[in-house]
Amino acid sequence: MISLSIFLTILCAALGDTTQARFATPCTTPNNDNGYCVEIQHCSLFHFSDLFNPYCVNHDFVIASKCGPPNERDRSPKVCCGEYSNFLNRISTTTEVPLTPPPPAFSQISPFPEQCGNQSITLPSRILGGNEVSLTEFPWMARLRHRSASGFYTFGCAGFLISEYFVMTAAHCIASKTLTTLGPIVEVQLGEHNTETNPDCEKRNGNQWCADFPQFIKIGKPKMHPEYSDNNQYHNDIALLPLKEPAEFTEFVYPICLATELSQENEMWLAGWGRTETGPSSPIKLKVLVRRATKNYCVPLYRNIGRRILYSQICAGGEPGVDSCAGDSGGPLMIQVGLNTWYAEGVVSFGYGCGIKDWPAVYTSIPYHIPWITKTMKHYLKRKLEPRQVTLY
Repeated sequence: MISLSIFLTILCAALGDTTQARFATPCTTPNNDNGYCVEIQHCSLFHFSDLFNPYCVNHDFVIASKCGPPNERDRSPKVCCGEYSNFLNRISTTTEVPLTPPPPAFSQISPFPEQCGNQSITLPSRILGGNEVSLTEFPWMARLRHRSASGFYTFGCAGFLISEYFVMTAAHCIASKTLTTLGPIVEVQLGEHNTETNPDCEKRNGNQWCADFPQFIKIGKPKMHPEYSDNNQYHNDIALLPLKEPAEFTEFVYPICLATELSQENEMWLAGWGRTETGPSSPIKLKVLVRRATKNYCVPLYRNIGRRILYSQICAGGEPGVDSCAGDSGGPLMIQVGLNTWYAEGVVSFGYGCGIKDWPAVYTSIPYHIPWITKTMKHYLKRKLEPRQVTLY
């Protein structure tokens, strides 16, 4: 853990001229304003005229602005970068700041977690190659569990945890055609690795090391994008599953960050159990590397089979045997930023066949849908978490 003095020294000497990084998690500043969690050098608010002063004038505000996971690199601390570089109610150095500030208005609270996208990775000795993942890789992956009219439970699509109260998936996974076959989704499973063992274990340094038991959490009413329909060529193929109880964050259950704008990354990752809403599955969580395909290549290719690819969609893959078949419908299309921060940039939607050469799969763009995602999450949390008014007669 970085010490206070080292953190202050780094922050006071930070340089940069951009106000936010390309990929930044929404956060709330000490002034209860909306901001983005970025590395200190990317926040122009924290530029100081006296770089040799061991204690900055606004060091209290800087410390209060610290965000990001506790295991973030010490030389690149993150701050919640907003509109101000000091407490709004601090007029002078002698003005007292309330020890317990009033709670922010609900509309100012970000529905996204301040810490996300990190995973603890220790490669087990038994994995010699291939696509199998470690127990702690991609801890945001989720499986959606259906219950049929006869009471039979089965798993369908995948999803991924984006906060303690929400799992994201594809809209076609909760659409009428899927529900007619499998029944409604009643709960999500978090923290699964091998569907055939419980608990899941692996060898580390000659010793057996086991994961926690998976978490099963019941869901509320699914939130499908309002412009999606079964007949609209998979446009706006995105949905949110609100959780009735908050997920417990552990090494094996943790949310992924959401990209707020499209990246220029060429390498992208998929993970899952190899299942579509109707296809077979792998018992062990797998991962696969795919490459981004340009719209100039993808759009005319799908136009030839009567599919219209929009700006709100992403194309990736097209290598023989390597496709979202190795992941799951509703799972995340991921990019890695820095050493160990992961962002979901897309949602597995559809493709032409499976792993066919020169035919990239299509994914729903998360950055395009961020306004709808934010609005939907806030609306649900407002109703769930705000105190209800009771009228007495």
